[in-house]
This record gives sequence, structure tokens and C-alpha cells, in this order.
Amino acid sequence: METDAKIRPFLDEQGRLIALPAKHTKRMATLGYLVEKLEKDRVYKEKEVNELLNAWTCFRDPATLRRELYNAFLIDRAADGSAYWRQVEADGEERGESAFLRQEQEGEA
Repeated sequence: METDAKIRPFLDEQGRLIALPAKHTKRMATLGYLVEKLEKDRVYKEKEVNELLNAWTCFRDPATLRRELYNAFLIDRAADGSAYWRQVEADGEERGESAFLRQEQEGEA
């Protein structure tokens, strides 16, 4: 998938996030970009999510990113925080950058 132009300024040459944007639409697009790094239908331990987020970011703050992803309803977690997985819509649609961009384009139409 081609990276959306609005998040490119927040990525380095390897596609790692260098900063979390302050503007809501750009922040949501970057969170969608990150959540797509999680495999569908897989449950992750907290340590695995941290490692994945650290691999795709330059600023090494997995706790903040996990919280942002959870608060944006892009991931869900076990009540005790021991397990995380990609959030799925009630109709089975995946959430992520492509879903966010689709919604944004529909809103512009």
C-alpha cells in the first residue's frame, strides 16, 4: 500500500514514524499506519506490541502509542493489559490507515 502524502513528513527513509502529529487527522492517519503493522487475527503479548511499535518508530514510547491506538479504537486489549489485538468493526471491516483514508475521502465527497 502506498503511504498517504499527509503522513510522509512524519516518516523516515525506512518508513518509521519520527513524530506523532498534533493535528487530529494526521495523528489518526499515522495511528492507522502503525496498526496495519499488526497482523490480523493475532493476539499479541504486551512485550510483542512494544517491540513492534519500537521497530516502526524512532522515539521509543510504546506505552503512549498503545494508549493512542486503544483510545482511537484501533486495537483492543485484555482487561489486565496482557494481550492486544487489532480492532475489527462489527461488519468485519478492519480498522487502519486504509479504512481511515476511505472514511475521510467519503466525507469530502
